[in-house]
Amino acid sequence: MQSLNLFSICHFFIYRDASWEMEENAFNDLLFRYNRCDAKFCICPKGREFDEQYSNWDIAVCQVCASSGVHVKCGNIDDYQVRAWTCSLCSAVEKKRKIFFSFAFNYF
Repeated sequence: MQSLNLFSICHFFIYRDASWEMEENAFNDLLFRYNRCDAKFCICPKGREFDEQYSNWDIAVCQVCASSGVHVKCGNIDDYQVRAWTCSLCSAVEKKRKIFFSFAFNYF
């Protein structure tokens, strides 16, 4: 009998939408792409928010967090790296993660 009750409770929570998902326009923020150059010194003559695809003024967005960006020219990014660019914060976290895991796996 207890397993049936547990199943009923789990079934209720698994198949029920979260209340915030049912709010109108709950996912609108996901439709917008980050569109700002966060370089310390932005050299774009049209400003930090100018974005022209496939040019020096294309904004490369961090492939990890998607909440940081830089113009290709401001970040000195090669054309082939535009879609694989990683911001300095995510790069630092990734570097520490690799060091931690290399230490952890070598320890055991």
